[in-house]
Amino acid sequence: MRAVRAATYIVILCAVAIGVRDSVWIPWTCERRKAALERATLSVATSASAYWAKAQANRNLEQIERCRTKLPTDLDYMMLAAANLRVIGRSAEAVEIYRAALATARRPELYWNLGEAYAETGKEDQAFRWMLQAAYFAPAYIDNMDSQGELRARLQEGVRQRESLIRAGKWRPDYGSQ
Repeated sequence: MRAVRAATYIVILCAVAIGVRDSVWIPWTCERRKAALERATLSVATSASAYWAKAQANRNLEQIERCRTKLPTDLDYMMLAAANLRVIGRSAEAVEIYRAALATARRPELYWNLGEAYAETGKEDQAFRWMLQAAYFAPAYIDNMDSQGELRARLQEGVRQRESLIRAGKWRPDYGSQ
């Protein structure tokens, strides 16, 4: 009888230890790594050396994926993964991550980054649609664009049209349905 009771206690103790590891230790260690990975991702995104940026982005992705597998709905890790994928030319995969992130939160930077990733894959109409959605939330994105070309003008016109519809009471919200 004592052996059964001792075995039960051991099983319970192991289950508690696994629970603590999964619900406390792993999220805590991932949170501690996140700031360093954000800095590393910013470095690759702004690097003048494409070779270094791609190598570092791959290293970043290895670390990011360790936490993404444990915290699959962590929005920050989703965005970090997508940003690093774009640096190494895997924008189609980044699109999928941004779309999944939009199911978690509707934030203007997600719409904008999704639009940029679509543009990198050559899907200009999709790029425009998602960038316009971001501009609805935060028109400053248009002002901060590198490009001064046709896309910028189309986005400005889209925002103006929406504002006109709002003033006329004819606007129907489209929250970027997928």
